[in-house]
Amino acid sequence: MDELTAWARGNYKYLFQECTDFQVEMVHEILSKFPKLIDPNRETEQADPFVVALGLERRDGPQKSLVPLEVVVVSQERLTPERRTAKKKVIIPEVCRHYNLPCITLIDMIAREGWKF
Repeated sequence: MDELTAWARGNYKYLFQECTDFQVEMVHEILSKFPKLIDPNRETEQADPFVVALGLERRDGPQKSLVPLEVVVVSQERLTPERRTAKKKVIIPEVCRHYNLPCITLIDMIAREGWKF
């Protein structure tokens, strides 16, 4: 077992949460609207619809904050002009756009947060 795997296993309960009913409901809705977001032939789990569902829950769900928070999804996928006309796999930014949920890249997040290295 490598160091990263050992760290992730030791911090699992802090990194991951059980899916809520709201998230499961949203995943069903997302996949009914965007079935190409996942590959039905893939044998491993696919997180993309759950990432969007978590963002929607934080923004709109029953446990949202009393103080409005800006919810932003971070993904390495990008919308491009060519992408908008292609009939390929659906990507997270396309789904976020549909739900009016901001989506930025990791580099954009680092710049936005003002991180210095």
